[in-house]
Amino acid sequence: MRSTANWYFLTLLISLTSFAALAQSRKLDSLKNVLATLPEDTNRVNTLIVICTQQEGMHTDSVFNTAQKALALSKKIGYKSGEAYVYNYLAFACQKQGKLLKAADYLLKSTEIFKSINKTGALPALYNNLAILYAIAGEEANAVKFSNKSIALYEASGDQIDVMTAVYNLGDFYARFGRDSLALVKLQAALKISEALNENSLRPAILLGIGKVYFNQKRYPEALSIEKKALSIEPGSGNPSARYEIYIQLGKIYLALGDARQALAAAQTGLALALQADDRHYIAEGYDLSSRVNAMLHNFEKAYSDHLNFTTLNDSLRNADNLIAIEKLNYKHELDKKESEIILLNQKYDADTFKRNVFIVALIILLLIGFLLYNRFRLITNKNLAMKKKELDLYLKRLIEKSDALAQINTELESLRANISEDTTQAEKLDKVLQINILTEEDWGNFKKAFEDIYPGFFSQLRYLYPKLTMAELRLSALIKVNLNAKEIASILGISPESVKTARYRLKKKYQLADDDTLEDFINKLTSKHRPLSKPTIAE
Repeated sequence: MRSTANWYFLTLLISLTSFAALAQSRKLDSLKNVLATLPEDTNRVNTLIVICTQQEGMHTDSVFNTAQKALALSKKIGYKSGEAYVYNYLAFACQKQGKLLKAADYLLKSTEIFKSINKTGALPALYNNLAILYAIAGEEANAVKFSNKSIALYEASGDQIDVMTAVYNLGDFYARFGRDSLALVKLQAALKISEALNENSLRPAILLGIGKVYFNQKRYPEALSIEKKALSIEPGSGNPSARYEIYIQLGKIYLALGDARQALAAAQTGLALALQADDRHYIAEGYDLSSRVNAMLHNFEKAYSDHLNFTTLNDSLRNADNLIAIEKLNYKHELDKKESEIILLNQKYDADTFKRNVFIVALIILLLIGFLLYNRFRLITNKNLAMKKKELDLYLKRLIEKSDALAQINTELESLRANISEDTTQAEKLDKVLQINILTEEDWGNFKKAFEDIYPGFFSQLRYLYPKLTMAELRLSALIKVNLNAKEIASILGISPESVKTARYRLKKKYQLADDDTLEDFINKLTSKHRPLSKPTIAE
C-alpha cells in the first residue's frame, strides 16, 4: 500500500495551504513577474508559497529552493504563519527525495508554530502526514502516536470524512507492521464510517486493505469476496491506483486457491494498469505474480522474462529502500550527535548552575555574617549609648541635687548676712561665697564630655550654623536638648527661673524662630542628623 499512503500524504499536505486556488489560476511566469515587484513583506512570502504550489509537479529542487527563500523572509519579518506553511513544502521536497525523517522534522516545526499562534485547524492533517512519513520510514511507534492524535482532533471537529481517512491510514500502518488483528479493527471501523456516509472515494482502498488482512490470515474465500466487492465499487471512486492494486491482489488470491487461469488474467490486467500509471512498486509486484503464475502453467519462457523484469525493478526498489535506510542511519547519527551536544550543554549548564549557586550561597553567607556583625555592632553601640545616657542622666541628677543643696546654703547664708550687717569683713566673705558659680568649669567639662558621647557633633554643628552663639547660649541649648525644664536649668546654672526665661527668649531670637515655634522642637530637629546643614541667615 505504499503508493496509496503516499497519495493521501500529498493530498492532505496540499490541502493545508490556503493558496491552492490562487495557484491554479496563475502561471508560474506571471507569478515570478509579480514577485519581482513586491517588497519584503507577507505578500512576497505568500507569492513564494504559491510558486511552490506551481512547482510541485516540476523538479523537487525548485520547490526546495523557493521554500527556503520564503522561510528566510518569513523569519526575517516575523511572519509565523508563513513560516509554518513553508515548512510543509520543505517537508514535501524532502519526502520526494526520500529524506523521510527530515521531512518529519519540518512538519514537527510546522505543528509547533501553528500551536504557538493558535492556528490549530491545520494540526490534524499535519499529524496524519507525520504518521504516514514515520510509517514509510518504519517508525511504528511514532506512526501510531501521530495517527491517534490526528484521529482524536478530527473526531473533535466532527468531520467524519477526515476521521474515516485517518482511521483507514492507521489500519494501513498496522497492516504494514504485521499487526493484522489491529489493522482489521481499524479498517472495519473506517468501512463502517464510509458506508454510513455513503462515501465511495476511499471505500475500495479500505476493502482492499481488509482483503489483504484476510489473505495474510489465509482466509482466502473471504478475501476474494472482499476484493471483488472493492473492484465493483472502484470505477466511480476517483482513486485510480486502487484498481490495479485490487487486480494484483485478486491474482494472489486466485493463485493461493490454485486457480492459475484466473490468477494470470488478474495479474496481466493489474500489471497493464500499473504500467500505465507508472507505479514501479506495483509493476514489480505484477511481474513477480505473472512470473509465478506462468511457471505454474509451464509457460517458462514468459515466466523467466517476467522474473527478469521483476528482479531489475526490485533491485531498483531495494536501492530506494536502502537510501531510506541510509537516511535513517544518517538521521540517527545526527540525532545522536545532537543528543551528545545537548548532554554537553546540560553538563555545562549544570556546572555553571553549580558555580552560580555556590556564589549565591557564599554571597548569602557573607551577607548573613555582615548582617550579624552589623547587628552585633548596633546592639553594642545601642548598649553603650544607653549606658552613657544613663550616666548623663545620673550626672544631671547629681548636678541638680548639688544645685539644690547650694541654693539652700545660699538661702541660709543670705539670712546670716542680714544678722552681721555691722561686721563689714564678715559681710564681704559671705558675698564672695554667694558669688561662687554653681556650674563650675570642671562640672561643665564633665557634663560636656558625657553629653557629646550621646550627641556627638552637637556643639560643632551649632557653632557652624550659628557662629555668634555665646558659651552661655551653647550651655543653655545643651540643657534644653536633655529636656530639662526652666526650674532645673536655673538650679544648675545658679540663676533664677525668670533669668532662664529671659535667656530662652534671647536664644529664640538668635535662632530666628517664629512665635509658635519652640526651642525644644527646633534644637531636636536641627541636631537630629550628625552632618552640617545649610547656614541660615543670621540677623545682625
